[in-house]
Amino acid sequence: MAEYFLPLSPYRIGTSVVLQTLVWAYLWFGPGKFMQTRHWQCWWQLGGYTILWIMGLRSMLAEDLMDIHSRIQDIWTISPHITVISRAYFETEIAWYGSQLLTLIVQRDLKDYYAMLLHHLITPVEIYFSYHCGVGPTGLFIMFLHDTSDICLHVAKSLHIASYKRLTDIAFVFFAVVFFITRLVILPQLPYSYFFAPGNHRTSCRAALAYTCFVLVLLHAYWFYLIIRMIKRFASSGKVEGDIREPEVEAKQKQNKNQPLPHPESPLVRSIPRTPVIKNEGNSKSARELPNFEKLD
Repeated sequence: MAEYFLPLSPYRIGTSVVLQTLVWAYLWFGPGKFMQTRHWQCWWQLGGYTILWIMGLRSMLAEDLMDIHSRIQDIWTISPHITVISRAYFETEIAWYGSQLLTLIVQRDLKDYYAMLLHHLITPVEIYFSYHCGVGPTGLFIMFLHDTSDICLHVAKSLHIASYKRLTDIAFVFFAVVFFITRLVILPQLPYSYFFAPGNHRTSCRAALAYTCFVLVLLHAYWFYLIIRMIKRFASSGKVEGDIREPEVEAKQKQNKNQPLPHPESPLVRSIPRTPVIKNEGNSKSARELPNFEKLD
């Protein structure tokens, strides 16, 4: 193994996880609680995935893998040669998913919480073992595919939060196309090429990577189902309305906000107990002792 890669540093990965988590926790629990707002969460994610995508692009160029999608059957047999840039990309990506997994604990109200939890458990393990099983290019390609669609997603979210409706619609449709191509067209070819392409050196470690990659494809199919639902909503209303993955409480608040008020004569209103009205009959004592609340400020 030492002949083809520089070993990953657990110290650098652990330090990065701790630092990212501490910064995130300060922004979540600190004085301003900025991270509890949607726009800060979106900008944090967008900044992280932008850095990862740039590192991934440099690594793909350094490893000469930009055209690997056209020769996907060769990805398991490429003679691995991991550069210093690629090693830094592996370490940063593992640390990012590790911190995301820790911060996911306080976001249990997400609709896809358990799917996201499973995804963030599988992905860093798969990346780590792809590096140590002699198939670094496979892990590198998986990371780059993920980061490409993730950055498109958070660009669309940022535009939505900034209330650029027309740009949001365009960015969301672009994200849906990129997500489908990268995660449901190209990514499934990795496990398929491992099991069916001739000339592969099959080991238990590589087989485990292929199976976990297949699990990721199933999770991506579930998320694409959510995207299709949002596209249907977009087709019916003509605009993207919120995030289909938003917390349940926030979604219910938006739904209640958009519902019209009930009619005064509806059964719902008639069932509400009303305060009895005391009529002012002349100069009776009970009428004189009641204060006039309408004149109070």
